[in-house]
Amino acid sequence: MIRKITEGFSPKHYLVELILGLTAVFGFYLIIAWSSYSPFDSAWSVSGYQPEIINKAGKLGAWVVDLFFTFFGDVGHLLPFLICITPIYFIRTKRVDSLTWTRFSLRMFGFVTFMLGATALCALLLNNTPYHLAGGVLGGSLVKHLFPVMGKFGILLFGVALTVLGFVFCSGASLIRLLVAFYNWITMQNERPASPENAQPNSEEFTTSTETERAENETAISAPAYNDSSSVHISGLETAQEDKTAPISVDNADMLEKFDAYDLGADQNLPHVSIAGDDYSYDDEAQDMRHAAEQSGLRPAFIQNGASNAAETADMFASDDSDSVHIPEVKLMPSTDTRPTANPLSAAGVVEPVEVMGKIDKKPTALFEKIEEELDDDAELAAQFAQQEAAREQARQIKAQEMGISLAESPTESDALPGLRTISIDQAIALFGDHKAPEKPTTDMPSLDLLDQHSSQTVNVTESELRATSQRIEQRLRDFNVKATVKDVLVGPVVTRYELELQPGVKASKVTSIDTDLARALTFKAIRVAETIPGKPYIGIETPNAKRQNVYLRDVLDSETFRNSTALLPMALGKDISGKPVVIDLARTPHLLVAGSTGSGKSVGINTMILSLLYRVKPEEVKFIMIDPKVVELSVYNGIPHLLTEVVTDMKKAANALRWCVDEMERRYQLLAKLRVRNIEGFNERIDAYRAEGVVIPDPLWKPSDSMDTTPPILERLNYIVLIVDEFADLMMVAGKQIEELIARLTQKARAVGIHVILATQRPSVDVITGLIKSNIPSRIAFTVVQRNDSRTILDQNGAEALLGRGDMLYLANGTTELMRVHGAFMTDDEVNRVADDWRARGKPNYISSILESSEEDEADNEEGYGASDDELDPLFDKAVEVVSSTGMTSTSFIQRRLKVGFNRAANIMEQMEQQGIVSEMRNGKRELLVRNTSSDY
Repeated sequence: MIRKITEGFSPKHYLVELILGLTAVFGFYLIIAWSSYSPFDSAWSVSGYQPEIINKAGKLGAWVVDLFFTFFGDVGHLLPFLICITPIYFIRTKRVDSLTWTRFSLRMFGFVTFMLGATALCALLLNNTPYHLAGGVLGGSLVKHLFPVMGKFGILLFGVALTVLGFVFCSGASLIRLLVAFYNWITMQNERPASPENAQPNSEEFTTSTETERAENETAISAPAYNDSSSVHISGLETAQEDKTAPISVDNADMLEKFDAYDLGADQNLPHVSIAGDDYSYDDEAQDMRHAAEQSGLRPAFIQNGASNAAETADMFASDDSDSVHIPEVKLMPSTDTRPTANPLSAAGVVEPVEVMGKIDKKPTALFEKIEEELDDDAELAAQFAQQEAAREQARQIKAQEMGISLAESPTESDALPGLRTISIDQAIALFGDHKAPEKPTTDMPSLDLLDQHSSQTVNVTESELRATSQRIEQRLRDFNVKATVKDVLVGPVVTRYELELQPGVKASKVTSIDTDLARALTFKAIRVAETIPGKPYIGIETPNAKRQNVYLRDVLDSETFRNSTALLPMALGKDISGKPVVIDLARTPHLLVAGSTGSGKSVGINTMILSLLYRVKPEEVKFIMIDPKVVELSVYNGIPHLLTEVVTDMKKAANALRWCVDEMERRYQLLAKLRVRNIEGFNERIDAYRAEGVVIPDPLWKPSDSMDTTPPILERLNYIVLIVDEFADLMMVAGKQIEELIARLTQKARAVGIHVILATQRPSVDVITGLIKSNIPSRIAFTVVQRNDSRTILDQNGAEALLGRGDMLYLANGTTELMRVHGAFMTDDEVNRVADDWRARGKPNYISSILESSEEDEADNEEGYGASDDELDPLFDKAVEVVSSTGMTSTSFIQRRLKVGFNRAANIMEQMEQQGIVSEMRNGKRELLVRNTSSDY
């Protein structure tokens, strides 16, 4: 016989309880250490990382808990609680008395097996934390050694088997029994009555046939007293009525458990029981079973393992001429009791007989009358709605008469829509839309009230989180053999920048080359490495915030930076990584290239720039020419007084608009030369000075053929012209070389005369953003792109591929190589419409029709048909070759000026010379002369 460790109330018994109590206290101490655990404390796996101990349990607690996490990984979270709860369980349940060395050994074997299986599963299924392995050293070693032999699926099955086996041996409980008990508990919870507050304490007990049977079965089941006075008819129970003391025995343990689980009260809804052999069914609608038992004299007793009583029950329910078992039929009869009931049908006024187990005999009149009343109420609401709709229709008719719109029925082209009225889109918007015509503004400039106001947001980042992330960055960099120290942290609305000082001899490019690996090690979506920070000898690592804030346009326009800006053409871009507004001057930029992938926020950024200008400059100061191949992006600005022409959506007319800008640029340069000034600012100052002296100057470039006037017009101040192209890739597809040369000419020379270009595209490829365009547009904005090649195409640098989207951009200023990260401002379409409507209510635009028309020289060139055949040379080809060979000038604009032809014809002549081998193809915006002193024998 195996001797027990503890026996009776010997001193050993108290000694074991004392040891268990001390173990429980130690477990509670470990719970405190677990709750305040910090991975940076000096412990098992960390030595001298931090001089002070953060853990509230001191160095010992930090050391033990870190040991658990190191060896067992995520399973180590369970150990402090097991060490605390297990001794308490043994003491309270007096299991110490029955604990033997054999049982103790089995429990320990099960615990070790459970830990092996759990750590293997954690190592296989969970992700490693930045500080410890998911399965610890134990689980990682198991997976490492077993993976070549068993594979992932084999280790998974092996881990599940070890976990289940260890749980069974450690707890001494069967997993299947626990699942069955849990299932029974769930079903018991679902079968509880809906109104437990009506339950009353048990007043009667189900009696057994004899006291001996009660002792044998050790079962005492109580049943509530039935107070319901409804009469219940029970057929087929004559035998039971004759012998009122005859017990009814049921051989089913589950039945007992379910009845034990019920707190049966006086007014509680009891389940209906239909007995057929050993099968049972429940019906929650039968409420008077106990009352039926009292009326019939039955006192049922449920006895476990009573096979003989079950047979007697079957004989009792059998009829005289048949051996089959009859199912009792329970019906509810009309009740005369006026006491309140929990039955919803009774509450609704149902007083007619209802057969619970079958179909309803008669309609519950009160309930249906209530439903019919509700339907009548719905009919009244429908009538009110019809009246309101009729009133709206009458108002529409009156409004249509005021607008001169006829809403009379008109036949449609299709017979499938009979009786419908046909109106135009504008009429439909005017009559049925929610758009309201803006009132005449009273202020000089639009008010910020046109933009939505949003609640202020704060960055919920604590100092401890920043310190923890800083230490993680330093640790991960050391893993890549890069020694650096975080010197400063800058928290912004979208990203946080950690400024690091590199150790001497470490290059910043080494950190840039591992940005992807570093982001993965730090568990960030993407990080960006800034190799230089202006004014600081540090590098920057920009990480995304856990919760991103929204940057709204109103907040930027309402800032001191924008209001106090002295820029001629101020444009608000958004906020930088520190949350400060970013405002640039388009007049100093002087041109801007915007590119990014689809959905990165490019169109919203263009609208931000336009609205910024509309909030600061008047129509007499700035004019817009907008080209929108996508039709829907910039068409909202049609009709504002700043436009020189309607928003251009036809690509052929777009080329004419670019050509008009080139001609206007040439005209303005001639005016500057006449007044002997260098730029538009000097020109406007000279005109203002003349006006102050009471002197006006006629236009020196005017010719009598230019207009019907007999006198030249007076020189006025020159306004700035902003050319905005939303998607110039479409222009490049229609007429690539012509558009490229026109844009190149504008970007080369137009800054001094006040013409500025904003080009935007969602296709950042080299065939769209060519070298000629990039060389003349030094200021660029890159939104999120897919790959690094696209970032280099836009910025000549990497970085745009690591942006976070939704307006996150990199801004490259003119004359610098340093990138500024800006989070673009956001506004809704309704806000854009409100600002545009406000300007439309202030005045109408004065369109210049010649902008979209082809010049006379181009029309003459087209009539001559110089480009109709590729084999036929231009009549001026020989003269052009002579000019080029004698001067060495190979530009299209030079041919255009010397031969006095249109730009299209000059470009065609240049292409013909390229085909004949006289000049080379375009390289970096230039052509080389291949043949000199060439005779014109072509």
